[in-house]
Amino acid sequence: MDVIFDLYGTLMNIHTDEERDSFWSSFAKKMKKYKEYNKDELRKEYLALCAEFQKDIEEIDILKVFEILFPAAPLDDIAVTFRKLSTDFIRPYVGVKKLLKTLKKDGHRIFLLSNAQASFTNYELDRFKLKPYFDGIFLSSDYGIKKPNIEYYKKLIEVYHIDINHAVMIGNDYKNDILPPKELGLKTIYIESNQSYFTDVEDKILNFGFKKVYERINSLVSWRVITLKE
Repeated sequence: MDVIFDLYGTLMNIHTDEERDSFWSSFAKKMKKYKEYNKDELRKEYLALCAEFQKDIEEIDILKVFEILFPAAPLDDIAVTFRKLSTDFIRPYVGVKKLLKTLKKDGHRIFLLSNAQASFTNYELDRFKLKPYFDGIFLSSDYGIKKPNIEYYKKLIEVYHIDINHAVMIGNDYKNDILPPKELGLKTIYIESNQSYFTDVEDKILNFGFKKVYERINSLVSWRVITLKE
């Protein structure tokens, strides 16, 4: 079976805050060696550039914004600095590595489909040593579209030749992670985490747990085997 995961709120617990003044003060100070802004100027210019890019594309690549703000600066380093300063905490949920390792051992292909900036997320996947578990990583900033756009799912399916009759999507956002793949015919597992909007469905899993998620995936594998035999 192909197992597709959302990342933030599903496998990773995270809280960021790009609104607070202290973040913009710290970011402006760190970037002073490349170009001098006060915190209000930097925030205003950043938001204006994001809004401008969003007129033409569903999901922007934040590196293009940083390229204009700080010409000739190392863009990936700037992105990591921005992310670190705006992040209050980030860590995988307990049992995530065990689940990914076990699924690989069982012979499943594992994919990541996330609404995320590649320059932020690749750093975080490397930091927590999660990247090697994935057979494919799809990040919205690389493709200019994002969930719940069903074309984003179709692109993943096309690129990795995913059999929709033998695949499951796992996520914590019912609108983004569950409804579109259901429409395409994939099985789904909804995990209502601390970062979910409450959704009144009977088959949801409350909070990530290795045993709960692993057993649900195995129940879908068994369902597929029975269905195919019939």
